[in-house]
Amino acid sequence: MQVLVLANSRSGRGRSAAIADRLTGALGEAGHHPVRLQPEPAPPGPVRTDPRFADADAVVAVGGDGTVYHALPQLLRSKTPVYHAPAGNENLFAREFGMTADPATLLRALNRGPSAPVDLGTVNAHEATRPFAIMLSVGPDASVIHRLHADRSRASGHAMYLAPTLAECRDLTLPALSIRVDGQPVVTRERGFAIVANCRRYALGLDPARTADMRDGKLDVVFFPAASLARALLWMARCALGDPRDWAGAVVARGAEVRIASDVPAPWQVDGEPGGVLDPSSHLSLGVMPGALHVLSPFG
Repeated sequence: MQVLVLANSRSGRGRSAAIADRLTGALGEAGHHPVRLQPEPAPPGPVRTDPRFADADAVVAVGGDGTVYHALPQLLRSKTPVYHAPAGNENLFAREFGMTADPATLLRALNRGPSAPVDLGTVNAHEATRPFAIMLSVGPDASVIHRLHADRSRASGHAMYLAPTLAECRDLTLPALSIRVDGQPVVTRERGFAIVANCRRYALGLDPARTADMRDGKLDVVFFPAASLARALLWMARCALGDPRDWAGAVVARGAEVRIASDVPAPWQVDGEPGGVLDPSSHLSLGVMPGALHVLSPFG
């Protein structure tokens, strides 16, 4: 079996290269044919099929969730099944499917073959449509991601989030959002932050969309009304304790089409990567691609 190993050397404080070396060696010893590739973000414009993806029987993405995210356009075009060997901070995709960086777990997943296809979300912005696997958000967490990617030179691991988080708390701006789900308004010009989830996983185990299912053809929307830092922090603390569906004030909806508008420029992030800034004169349009991604899960 030809296996394309995407080794993101910038992820995991240098762990990715060592993990990729270990997995590549194990694949070769097991009779497979590994091919190493340094992943890069897709350039703007139409996606052209990379023959290395098309020729592979499986793709192993070594890195964080961003490594999987940037590979999605090629995975969609080639239909090649993917395995995530976690080497980032959160590794939400790997956590959802029980994937680890252990060679035995990877070989078990290859022997089992692809599981049932799972959904991908899509976001249309700046006249381009991008697929995502986990979730998209508009609010302080997205702003922290933007601040982090503007300067990643000071710390590593979870510690690198400290400075941008403190800066965000100091300069917090909560936009007034309007959200429609399947054409129906669920939030109208209310200050707060929103998460649109294809997967139930979220950073630090907070998991605000705990019933999101990657096989139901729907996106789960959770909106937290907040006009102050204290209220925003309270919502996050409550996420660590229970399900937002049980709390008065939180808005929870599910649908195949989601539209988000903001009254001020609002950063948004997707799968832990900076997406862009939502302009008040425009909106984000989100949808679902049912069964679009093939996954190599060690547990079927």
